Amino acid sequence: MIKRPHIPLPMKRAVRQRCGFGCVICGSPVYHIDHMKPYSEEREHEEVNLTLLCPNHHEEKTKGLLPLAVVQEANLDPVNIKNGITTPYKLHYGRVGHECSVLIGSGRFTMAFDEKPKRMQAVVVDRTPLLMFELLDGHVYVSMALFDRFNQMMVLIDSNELVFTTAGWDYEFSGSTLVVRTAMGEVAAAIEFRPPAEIWFKTGELLLNGTGVRVNGGVLEIVTPGATISQSHMQYREMHGIVLGPSGPFVAPTENPIEPAGMRWERIDRVSDGGPG
Repeated sequence: MIKRPHIPLPMKRAVRQRCGFGCVICGSPVYHIDHMKPYSEEREHEEVNLTLLCPNHHEEKTKGLLPLAVVQEANLDPVNIKNGITTPYKLHYGRVGHECSVLIGSGRFTMAFDEKPKRMQAVVVDRTPLLMFELLDGHVYVSMALFDRFNQMMVLIDSNELVFTTAGWDYEFSGSTLVVRTAMGEVAAAIEFRPPAEIWFKTGELLLNGTGVRVNGGVLEIVTPGATISQSHMQYREMHGIVLGPSGPFVAPTENPIEPAGMRWERIDRVSDGGPG
């Protein structure tokens, strides 16, 4: 039996880009690469014959419940390309166990579950939470905002709903890890989802206005326009993690706007070298 050759990586990327990084019919960012005309008939990988289908639509096509003509029509006009953004995908985070955790390189930020509403913001820049967990009405939510270096949104998680813009260069799920690339060989972020209660920012940058955090060789670094500071094995419980820029109410007004944080750096020199103030 002749083994089917792998689809070349550049061809896979071209298909992802053309299809808007999701199922051409429903837009789900969880998908299979599908041969519209079966490989058993074509006996080769051709980019024009490849498309993206979510597991449900792929199964329907395989069983003959989804006509080839419908798939081909959607392939010519993918739903995510029309919308400019992927269809929201619900991440399966919830209140299981005793706590939730955010891992950023060598840093760990944890929040225990209890009966009162609370939040743990691992990274906040200029009053904008970039990565956080929230406990609300007995439910656990993760939220994240990933910007490029021009402050353009690339990936957004809003209370467990994941979307990304189709204007980006490349997004790929590898297992439970979302890899975001801005160019050939340029990984902007790799985020591993570990539901129900953990998320790991494995590599890349969480920046806003040139300020934020970077994971470099597994080490967490604080980044500003004028300085980079390595932080080995930073661990915090029951407080905000890294707060950069002006302090104040983050998600909602509070009686005490200066909330506890593991590291707070308010007076950032956006031009020259500086240090925590």
